[in-house]
Amino acid sequence: MPADVTKPKQLAKVKSQRLRFVDNFKGLLVVLMVFYHSAFVLHAEQRDAYLFITRNMVFLHSAFLFVTGFLVGSYYFSRQQPAGFSASWRLLTRAMKIAAVFVTANLLVTWCGLGSAASSNLLSWKFLRDSLLVSVSGEAFAFEILAYFVMYLTLAALTVRVSDRIVWSMSLLILLAYACWPSSKTLLMLLMALAGECAGRAYSTGGLQRIASIGSQCSTWIRLLVLALTRPLFYVAYSEVPEALEPLLLMVDTGIWWWASTELIDGMHVGIADSIRSFGTFTLVAYLVQMPVARLCASQLRLDNAWLFYGLTLLLTFAVTFGVIRLAEALIGRFRFAKQGYKLVFG
Repeated sequence: MPADVTKPKQLAKVKSQRLRFVDNFKGLLVVLMVFYHSAFVLHAEQRDAYLFITRNMVFLHSAFLFVTGFLVGSYYFSRQQPAGFSASWRLLTRAMKIAAVFVTANLLVTWCGLGSAASSNLLSWKFLRDSLLVSVSGEAFAFEILAYFVMYLTLAALTVRVSDRIVWSMSLLILLAYACWPSSKTLLMLLMALAGECAGRAYSTGGLQRIASIGSQCSTWIRLLVLALTRPLFYVAYSEVPEALEPLLLMVDTGIWWWASTELIDGMHVGIADSIRSFGTFTLVAYLVQMPVARLCASQLRLDNAWLFYGLTLLLTFAVTFGVIRLAEALIGRFRFAKQGYKLVFG
C-alpha cells in the first residue's frame, strides 16, 4: 500500500462520512454508562441490585475502546484512502488533546471535591502518581478510559502505515502478554482496541459487511430476545471465567450489544433515536459531563429510599447531559467561534 498518496482533503472527506450504526452504538454506550455510574447510590442498601447492574455492564469501558479501534481501522486503513503521514499526525494530535482533557478533567473534579484523591496538594508527586497516571493494573483516578484512548491512539499513530499482518501480529503479542499478566487492565484495553481496529480494517475492505448483512436479516424482536437470553449467561461468566479468557468474553458481549442495538435505536421514536444518536456524536462531551453529575447527585442528594435516590440521580444526570449536548449543538451550529473551539479541543 503506497504511503504517500493520502491527501488531507481525502482524509477529511472520509472523516466526514459518519457511520450511523456506530453513532447508534456509541450513544447506547453513553446511556448505559449513566445507568452504570448512577448505580453507585445503590451500593450500600441495595447490594444485589448494584451487582446486577454493574456486572451486566462490565463490557462498557472495553466497548468504548473497541469502537475507537473500529473507527481508526475503518477510516484510516481503507484501501480507497491509504494512510500516510497526515493520518499519523492526526491520530497523534488527537491523543495529545485527549491527554490534556484527561488531566484537566481530573484537576477540576478534584478541585470541586468530587474525586477520591488522598492528597489535597494537586502538585504533589503522590497526587500525580495516584490520580493522573494509569498503573499497569489499570488503576486511575477518574475518567480513566481517556487514558486508554491516549495509549491506543499513540500506538495507532505509530503503526498507521503498517500492514494488516503486522497489526495482527502485534495483537497476538499483546494477547500473549495479557495471558501472562491477566490482572493488567491496560493490556486488556489495548487488546480490545486492537481487536476493534482489525474489525474496522475488515469492514473497510467489505469482508465484515458481508457478515453483517446476514445478521441484519433478523428482526428487532429476535435481537432483543438474544440480548435478553444472553444476559444471565454473561452475568455468571464474568465471575466464573478465568481472567485470561476475559477479552474473548468482552468481545462477544460487545458484539451482541452492538448487533442488537442498531435496529432497536433506528426503530424508536425519531426524537428518542436522535437524542441517543447525539450522545454518540458528542461521546466525549457526554462522558465528561455525566460522570461528575452522577457523583455530585450521589454526594449532595440525601434520600432514604435507595430506588428513589437512584431514579432521581438517573433523571438529573440524563437531563444535564442532554442539555449540555443540545447547547453544544446549538452553539456549534450558530457561532463559528464555537465550532472552531470545539474542533480545537475535541476534534
